[in-house]
Amino acid sequence: MTNLKQEKLGILASELDLEKVPDVQLPEPAPDGRIRVFSDKGYATVGLMEISQEFVEYASTCPLPVLDVGTAYGETAVAVLKKGGFVIANDVEQDSLNYIVKRKDITDDDRKRLYLKKGFVPFDMDFEPDSLGAIHASRVMHFFTPNEVRAFFAKAKEWLVRDGVIFLITSSPYHWFTPKGFAEEYEKKFKEGVEFPGVITDFSYLEDELKTGEYNNAMDPKIIYREAVKNDFLIKKLGYAKGRYDYDYTFAVLVNRKEE
Repeated sequence: MTNLKQEKLGILASELDLEKVPDVQLPEPAPDGRIRVFSDKGYATVGLMEISQEFVEYASTCPLPVLDVGTAYGETAVAVLKKGGFVIANDVEQDSLNYIVKRKDITDDDRKRLYLKKGFVPFDMDFEPDSLGAIHASRVMHFFTPNEVRAFFAKAKEWLVRDGVIFLITSSPYHWFTPKGFAEEYEKKFKEGVEFPGVITDFSYLEDELKTGEYNNAMDPKIIYREAVKNDFLIKKLGYAKGRYDYDYTFAVLVNRKEE
């Protein structure tokens, strides 16, 4: 790997002086164990959903670094490290990255395979073409505007090698927090030609402790299929995943089939 590619991957954790990295205290967990993230856009969970587990297994044998978008407190990223993979932990909050690099359950050897990358995917960074083996984005893309969704797929196509894989989980229009009748309105708008019919900006119907930011872009498999195929991704898996209810999340495993 060239020095330029290594530099663009982020800060290699093993090169940090841990004594100079601030200690970070996590927020108190909710009764169900979830922990609110520093960006105040929801909660991180300790358990990994099935698609995230698949990403970990894939990353453990991947010869290239993999990207964990919106890593929060690093549960998925650390799972990759423990399987021997090279992972880029990305988050918009520096406190999240500071917490991860000083986690008690990672070793000095793990830190040699851990890169830290602060910023917002897709616009705050620009990895080298063909430098990533996989991208994991769990419960972050519903915070993307339509333009950011389009840019994410275009950038992923560029950053990933051919046959590199996206592992995606995002909120569906059937998610438990959506307002009553939202799914029906979503389908109506879709049939009328609205490109992204799942945008929510008014959360006044929710109790304050349930609010996760001021914006959500719910997407069903039709939307993911459209954006993936437009960018030459092969659909390996696509469907709904269980959250609180059976259809809370849309998931996808997408294979990059760009021309070599």
